[in-house]
Amino acid sequence: MGWLKQLDQGNWRGAVAQLIANSKASRLFERGKDYARKDQRKRAISAFDEAIRLNPENAKCFWFRGYCYEEQGQFDRAIADYSEAIRLDPNGDTNGIYGRGLLFGSRGKAYRRTGQFDAAVSDLNEAIRLESENLQLLEERMKIHEARGDHESARADQKKIETIKYGDY
Repeated sequence: MGWLKQLDQGNWRGAVAQLIANSKASRLFERGKDYARKDQRKRAISAFDEAIRLNPENAKCFWFRGYCYEEQGQFDRAIADYSEAIRLDPNGDTNGIYGRGLLFGSRGKAYRRTGQFDAAVSDLNEAIRLESENLQLLEERMKIHEARGDHESARADQKKIETIKYGDY
């Protein structure tokens, strides 16, 4: 329960405790991001674990931990964390760290790496709908079409990539 809700219910002590926990969680989140930037994934995951324990409503912690899991090849854990980030923040982060397209794109990429191509294409379609000029998303979807033998769709993605890169020619 968030601190405002506790305050509305007259639970002052609970509200103050939650504010303190949120402050600690924010510091742990920043520490986790620093570890991730330094390629210290295990330390980053530990920091995000603790931040999530203190504030389980922070979608950013789930996304960053999912990213660390993905970098370690733990794709099922990454998918679970990306899914939780989407559930907690279905419209995407308002603070500019990530957008809804990145949430779906990240999960789509992890799905591809586990061979779950239908789920991957579904997520990538949503990500591309939101960020239609994102070359990485288009390239990721193109890889799936190629792996499935859907050459027509792969060529359509390739054409769109070339149009974005070079314009209409």
